Amino acid sequence: VGWKICGRICAISLQAGGALRHAETHETRIFAYRLYRLLNVFYAMSFKLKATNRWFSQLVKQDYVELGLLTQAEADVIYKGQQKRNVVASLISALLASGCDEGLLN
Repeated sequence: VGWKICGRICAISLQAGGALRHAETHETRIFAYRLYRLLNVFYAMSFKLKATNRWFSQLVKQDYVELGLLTQAEADVIYKGQQKRNVVASLISALLASGCDEGLLN
């Protein structure tokens, strides 16, 4: 399962990176960095669920903020319910959709 998750995250990264329009603009860079952060959080939470890695299994809400992977507002939204990884997946999906709508992605 771990390799499948890594492969999917890589595929999303490559597809989104290849579809970026005007990569030199500040707005596009902010979008790309937010996607990068959320994909890394999804990755960490995936391995936290498997509990095969002691480091990932010990991560708590504030760790993601201190590591710069989530803003406090994002962490608050994600940690409201039980399905944290699903919330992150929804945020990624919404971000990609907004990137298309705003013309940041082809």
